[in-house]
Amino acid sequence: MALQRLPGTGLNIPGYPALDYYTIGDSAIIDAAGEKLAFSGRVWFNGTGNKSIRYVQWLFGAVTKTGGSTLTVSLQDVNLAAGPQLQPDETQDESATIANADASFATNTWIRSPQLSADRVVANGTLLSVVIEFLSFQAGDSIRVRGKTNPGTSLMVPLLSCVSAKIGTPAWGTTLPGGCSSLWPNVVLEFTDGTFGTFEGAFVCSNISSVAFKQDTGTADEYGMQFSFPGPVEVDSLLAWVNMSGSSTNNFQMVLTAGSEVSATVDANAVREATQGLSVAPIEKTALAKDTTYYVSIRPNQTAANISLYYFDVADNGHFQCHAGGVNWLMVARLNGGAWSNYGSNLRRPYMGLRVCSIDDGVSAGGGFPILGGSVVR
Repeated sequence: MALQRLPGTGLNIPGYPALDYYTIGDSAIIDAAGEKLAFSGRVWFNGTGNKSIRYVQWLFGAVTKTGGSTLTVSLQDVNLAAGPQLQPDETQDESATIANADASFATNTWIRSPQLSADRVVANGTLLSVVIEFLSFQAGDSIRVRGKTNPGTSLMVPLLSCVSAKIGTPAWGTTLPGGCSSLWPNVVLEFTDGTFGTFEGAFVCSNISSVAFKQDTGTADEYGMQFSFPGPVEVDSLLAWVNMSGSSTNNFQMVLTAGSEVSATVDANAVREATQGLSVAPIEKTALAKDTTYYVSIRPNQTAANISLYYFDVADNGHFQCHAGGVNWLMVARLNGGAWSNYGSNLRRPYMGLRVCSIDDGVSAGGGFPILGGSVVR
């Protein structure tokens, strides 16, 4: 094994802004013929070479379809003669029709499009737009799309991808006040080989919520994440987005279970505003082996007040292919140090992560790190 020290403070996995907690909300509404919504950005998937898009998936927000409207979803080129922000060129290259009777054409529902009229060959970094518009519009109908909102100072998000709308006038605009960063693209590209991808800067989810707990209460008093790495690494910090219930004495431990336990105490006064924020708990440098399941968790050390750990859900476990770590980074819980159990089936992950300080360079027998620069670091 040839572990090489990473420069600076290391690599947060998942990276910022993916560890930022925000709510889930809707885009602007389209409710007239000619109005359109678009996800635009650079294609991302775990791997190299080319893949072919056959289906598109997204989450509807509020939907009204009493009039009987149908939709078209299409893949389009990005218009490089206009902007900023990213916007489609409005030429439907590959498309599919969403019938009014489709049961997934409904409020707060994930939809998988019918097979597109042709497969679209893409590579990592290909600029692309996914456009949703009315094929036949009936008065009174409307749609929105839904996703994670308000990344705030996450400056890379609007540079990499955005959600935009064409409403009322010929101009394209962002779907919420505050620029592209106010709604993260929530779109899945389904390839012919059965794998999933998305856009750089996207955040694929179906729901965002939190669980509140304290020591020795309920059916679980410790919540965390199971995870594994595809190659040997060393970590030196644990990360989690928590709410401290406003108490400056509401301290807790962050624990890495890797055979034995490695832990650090988080002082509530070190968390932003002593209420909600990203907690970073430095630990002793710890080696983690390839393809081995470990756990990082929040363990309250008091019974006075709840600690809330934020999490997000996806509609399909395969959608975690669009996130750092992949399909096996899942939320777990236990009571009084007992056995871990899944919390949220295989569709939930907490806002937790680790800082990797060393990584296998793949030179010797350690096996390398096949997705460095891919899903692990997004």
